[in-house]
Amino acid sequence: MNLSTISLDKFLTFICECLEAVLAPRDYLEIYTSWQVVCYAESRTQSQGLLSNLISFQTINALLIAKNFLESVSPIVTKLQKRDLDIF
Repeated sequence: MNLSTISLDKFLTFICECLEAVLAPRDYLEIYTSWQVVCYAESRTQSQGLLSNLISFQTINALLIAKNFLESVSPIVTKLQKRDLDIF
């Protein structure tokens, strides 16, 4: 997976699916058939906490605001990073 070309919603979906697979490995047999995994209770607890934080309104809202901001400043940043500009 090339993270530089993936959209934010696909990335968030991918991360959430990975965390859900840790929580319920029997529901994601296609992930676990190629290798044996022992999910400890601590891993499940950490995965549940991270998943609940990721899908919270505050996190999604912050990600969308950051995405919109970065998209709006991207042309300016690209121009300022050109080698032919000497800004002191």
